[in-house]
Amino acid sequence: MTRAPETSAPQTSRRRPRQELRESLLDVAERAFARAGYAGVGVREITRDAGVRTATVSEVFGGKRELFRAVLLRRVEPLNAERRTRLAGATSLEDVVRAFTEPMLDQAGRPGWADYFRFVAQLSVSGLPEQVLVAEEYNAIAATFVGRLQALYPGARPVAVLDAYLLLVSSSLQLFSGPGRFEYLTEGTPSAPDLATRHAWLVTFVAGGVDALLREG
Repeated sequence: MTRAPETSAPQTSRRRPRQELRESLLDVAERAFARAGYAGVGVREITRDAGVRTATVSEVFGGKRELFRAVLLRRVEPLNAERRTRLAGATSLEDVVRAFTEPMLDQAGRPGWADYFRFVAQLSVSGLPEQVLVAEEYNAIAATFVGRLQALYPGARPVAVLDAYLLLVSSSLQLFSGPGRFEYLTEGTPSAPDLATRHAWLVTFVAGGVDALLREG
């Protein structure tokens, strides 16, 4: 009697449409990276959770580094496109802050975005070498906003303007990568503010701090 060749459950990945397979891997990898960081997650874990063969990451993306790049660019490209659109009409410091943060507010609560914000928050302090794979996109939007801040405060030192932008980024990520410390401390508190209210506070806080910093600088 001839034995049928052994097959594994993930073989079903071969029959799934490529775009569906790609999106599934991006979703799983995004959640995993947000939970454990890039270095803390292996390809086997990602493919296991996605229900596909280990080789699928290489077949679809070229490897883990390329998957990492695709995870980030899927979110950051449309996010930065919207930021540039809003920045074009900005005439005040508050407008500039909103141009950066409101696209994040618009996406907050949609599937996957909290994971993306958490992962980016980790990357911003990780020094991970793989950041070079997406540096062009992040550096380009940084240069755009730094340039606008410098135009609003022509007398400010360039290093102060750069730090003002980085403080805007870090404050924004703290707000949108929740649930976090704020949610923990306010658990059960009656009338705790919603995200839109906290975003309005963020704009007031960042704009006030940046204005004070750049007037001195």
